[in-house]
Amino acid sequence: MPQFDVSSFTSQLFWLALSFGCLYFLVSRFIAPKAESILTARNSCLEGNIHDANEYNNKTKLLEITRKERSKEVHASVEEKHQQVLRALEANFNEQMEELAGVLQKKTEKALSEVNSYIDKFHADEPNSCAHLAAFIIQKVTNKQADLKLLEKIHGRSK
Repeated sequence: MPQFDVSSFTSQLFWLALSFGCLYFLVSRFIAPKAESILTARNSCLEGNIHDANEYNNKTKLLEITRKERSKEVHASVEEKHQQVLRALEANFNEQMEELAGVLQKKTEKALSEVNSYIDKFHADEPNSCAHLAAFIIQKVTNKQADLKLLEKIHGRSK
């Protein structure tokens, strides 16, 4: 094997040292600083992204807390307005019920006075009223007109 030849062994060591020295010089002066700057930039970018993510996460949590608080406030406000509207509707309903009860009372009194007036009129003019009622019944039953004078005469005798 030629690499183990003792006569070329010193020259091989020389070229080995020279080539590795050149490689070391190239790597230490040009490649390593660029790689280091790339890794440093990458790490700072990752740290910045992590910092931004944590910051956005904190903002999100604060926004969620704020949203929940405002939601509670709005819900309480809506519930309060709902109760106010219910109270107003109930008051309006009670007011209308009282008004309608008053109207009903007036109409009932008016109807009773009209009924009493008709009763008084009926008793005052009972013979004519009875004769007219009898004529109405006869007309409905027989489909013929009844003689009112005859009916008044009959009613006058029956008293």
